[in-house]
Amino acid sequence: MQNRISSCEYTDSSWLRFARHELPGLVAQIGDKHFISAVMGAISRSVTTVDVCSLFHYDTANNPSNFGTASRVSNEITRLTAERYASGLGLHDPMRLEINNVLSTNPVGVFHLFRERINYAPYRELCFNLTGTLERLSILCRDDRSCYAISFYRTQHSGSLFNRNEVNALSSLSEILSSLVLKHVNVSNLSPVIFKKSMTEEILRKLHDRANNLSSREAEICTLIMLGHNSESISLKLDLSLNTILTYRKRAYTKLNINSQNELFRICLD
Repeated sequence: MQNRISSCEYTDSSWLRFARHELPGLVAQIGDKHFISAVMGAISRSVTTVDVCSLFHYDTANNPSNFGTASRVSNEITRLTAERYASGLGLHDPMRLEINNVLSTNPVGVFHLFRERINYAPYRELCFNLTGTLERLSILCRDDRSCYAISFYRTQHSGSLFNRNEVNALSSLSEILSSLVLKHVNVSNLSPVIFKKSMTEEILRKLHDRANNLSSREAEICTLIMLGHNSESISLKLDLSLNTILTYRKRAYTKLNINSQNELFRICLD
C-alpha cells in the first residue's frame, strides 16, 4: 500500500510541476522549430531525465515519417537513427503493428517498448543497440487523417530504465502532451524532415568496399534489406517480380562472399 501511495504522490507532484512551471512555456513554443527540444526539456525538469525525444507521423498504412528530433546525447546519432527508422526499419517497430489497437477506443494511448522485446534483429541493432537505447515510451495520438507519436527514450547515457513512478507520471501527461502535439502540427503545417545526408551512402560505401563489382541494382537491393525491407516489399517498391529480387540478392551475396542476411548486417555495421 505504501508503494502505491508513493506512486500516486509522485504522479500528482510531477503533473503539478509540469502544469505550473512548464506548460506555459510549451504553449508559447507551439509552431516553433524548437518545439521538440522544448518538450524534452520540460519533461526532464518536471518528470524524469529524457535522453532523446522524437516526433513521428504515421499515415493510414502506419508508414512512418520523421517530424523532428531532439537529443542531449548526440544530435548526429539521433538524426541517423531517425533516418534509418523512416527509411524502412520503422516498418519493423512493434508499435507500428499495434497503433490501431492502442487507439481503437481512445484518440490517445501509450506504448512502452524495451530493447529486449524487439524480435527483428536489424531494427534492434541499428535503432537500439548501436545507439545505446534501452527503452522508449511513446504517447500516441490521432487526428482525422493519421497518427502521431511523441516518444521519450532512455539510453545508456542515463544508465537506467524509467522506473514505475516515472512511467506512470509520463502516462498521466499523455492527453495534454497529445493536445500540444496536434496543435503544433496544425499550426506549423509540418512536413516530413528531409535528411541532408542519406544513410544509404554509408551502406553503399561499405558494400562497394567489400565487392566493387556489385551492380547498381544488386547494391540497391542490399541497401533496402539493410533499411528493413524484406524481399516482398522490395519487389513492390521496385516494381520487379519476387523471383527477380531473389536472383539479384543471390548474386550480390555471392559477390560479397556471404550466405545470409546476418552476414550482410555485420558488413554494413562494422
